[in-house]
Amino acid sequence: MTAEDVIAGFFDDSKNTLPVLMYADELYQEALRICMEINTRYHEPAELRKIMSRLIGKDVDESFRLFPPFYTDFGKNISIGKNVFINSGCHFQDQGGIEIGDGALIGHNVVFATINHSLDPSENRKNYYAPIKLERNVWVGSNSTILSGVTVGEWSVIGAGSVENDENDENAETSDQTLPESSAGSTLIAYFSATGTTEQVAEYIGNILDTDIYEIVPQVPYTDEDLEYYTGGRADLEQDDPSARPAIEGGVENMDQYDTIFLGYPIWHGQDKCA
Repeated sequence: MTAEDVIAGFFDDSKNTLPVLMYADELYQEALRICMEINTRYHEPAELRKIMSRLIGKDVDESFRLFPPFYTDFGKNISIGKNVFINSGCHFQDQGGIEIGDGALIGHNVVFATINHSLDPSENRKNYYAPIKLERNVWVGSNSTILSGVTVGEWSVIGAGSVENDENDENAETSDQTLPESSAGSTLIAYFSATGTTEQVAEYIGNILDTDIYEIVPQVPYTDEDLEYYTGGRADLEQDDPSARPAIEGGVENMDQYDTIFLGYPIWHGQDKCA
């Protein structure tokens, strides 16, 4: 018996034999146990990805990020692409199938509901299942609900608090800031990262846009002591004195090949904004 047998039974009552129904109940209880495991204590991101992989029955990409709590009552009909972020409090009712495309951003308390019921009072306990699909780079705002049968097109933005019950719903708008896929080599992300945070952001954007990435490295690496502020040390000196900027190791070859360059760097202590 497999999860696929259970999923087939959602769409075809003739396949809902007693063994299938009993196994479905086992999977429901397993999903509840794993959700409790996710939600009741802190997990490092890598550990959380392993638990999520157990929950959905397939490996999630190392670029996947989840902020618990997270809830699902089945789990085995969820598919998650690369560079997906799911914020806290989301509910995935996935019996009908939930497919999350690459680059999706899902806000707080979003509900995916793949089950519907008949409006006929005599049949209102009968379930009807239909999948939900988010194509590439969809952004779903907080407290939104996406109902069964909806496909959200790539680069669409679902406004916070929306209810999506049709793939052409007016709340699903293609962003005016659509970022076209760059041809190989035409876009560069150059970044400096002191502690690794800017590096993660640069790699996240680079994976979505398929860009070249270049790390800016100082000739003399920073130590933990260098990054301690208000001590008169290196970080204070370089921030306050333009003539004390560090020398850079190496450089970008063939800079002329790039039409667009994104420059990333940390917000240094004491600054209220960065370029």
